[in-house]
Order: sequence, then structure tokens, then C-alpha cells
Amino acid sequence: MANGTDRDDAGRSGFVPVARVGELPRGGKLGRVVSGTRILLVHLKGGIHAYEDRCAHRDVPLCEGTLEGSVLTCRAHDWQYDAGTGCGIDRPGVRLRRYPMQIEGSHILVDLGGEL
Repeated sequence: MANGTDRDDAGRSGFVPVARVGELPRGGKLGRVVSGTRILLVHLKGGIHAYEDRCAHRDVPLCEGTLEGSVLTCRAHDWQYDAGTGCGIDRPGVRLRRYPMQIEGSHILVDLGGEL
């Protein structure tokens, strides 16, 4: 996966480390695989958000798309999402799965069993 790293050091639920804060510049995105789950991290002006790394249309990894401001665009068919909420911009009613996340020290942790 582009920008991705496979990791298998965590269980399926609870907060697990996904990346270091320094790996994710403001205005950037980062894809990771943790225990078989694709995670997309985006760092916007308002903070870091964690989503399932797949477009609702064709399951294409969104880490392979573009992030311009707060607009996340899938590379396959240009579906667009608000990277701050996960809601579809051009497809009302479509929403990315959003995971609870927190920062501990220099680590970004995601709750794989949770959903916001």
C-alpha cells in the first residue's frame, strides 16, 4: 500500500499505536495496516483524524488519493470526503468509518474496535 506499513503488534480492540506524530505532517495523510485493518490518518488544522482506509465506492485505499485542504479525494473515481468529518462531499449520506484516536507522548493511538 502506498505510504503504508504492515503492523501486527496489537489486538482488534482498544487503543493501539499506529504511527508517531512526527510521521504525519500537518496537511498530510498516512496509510497503515494494523492487525489486518487499513487505517488512514489525516492531519488537519483542527487535529488528527483516523478513518478506515477505504473508499465507500470501490474499497480503494484513500491513502492513494489526494488531500487538498480538508478535501480527501479517491484516486479511482474522484469520490470526495470531508477529511474532518468523514462525510461525503459529492455523495450525501456516504460516510467513512471514523475511529476514536488519541495521542500519547509521540504516538498516535487508534481504537480499532471503536467507531465515532
